[in-house]
Amino acid sequence: MRCHQSRGFTLLELLIVLALIGLISGIAGPNLHKLLGAVERATRHDGLVADIGGLSYRAFALGQGFELSNESQHNLLNDGNPILAVPDDWQVKVKQPISYTFNGFCSGGAITLIAPDSTVEQILLEAPVCRVRSDAS
Repeated sequence: MRCHQSRGFTLLELLIVLALIGLISGIAGPNLHKLLGAVERATRHDGLVADIGGLSYRAFALGQGFELSNESQHNLLNDGNPILAVPDDWQVKVKQPISYTFNGFCSGGAITLIAPDSTVEQILLEAPVCRVRSDAS
């Protein structure tokens, strides 16, 4: 007796597999897009907070005092870079100008970060070394 051996997939099996792949892609695709957007936002946020936290060290390393305010945040320092590089669509509001001295000390103050999705976060800088504290709201 000879047994009938299958050498491939039937058209019906292939169609079912393709339908399942399409269904999974339709469900996972939008969620993956949202996840990538959230990761990009978090990366930009963390980079901006790190740049704010590093301003004291920059003042010390460059031996240059400066003032961080709404008007001066785009001014260039001795290294040719702006005081604070703000990502596109983000806003940084400084309540009162924050003074940084050439030796890395600062006057302290508060900075408001506004993300593209209108999320607002208050960053507090504690004098004299401007240690960053974040109060999300």
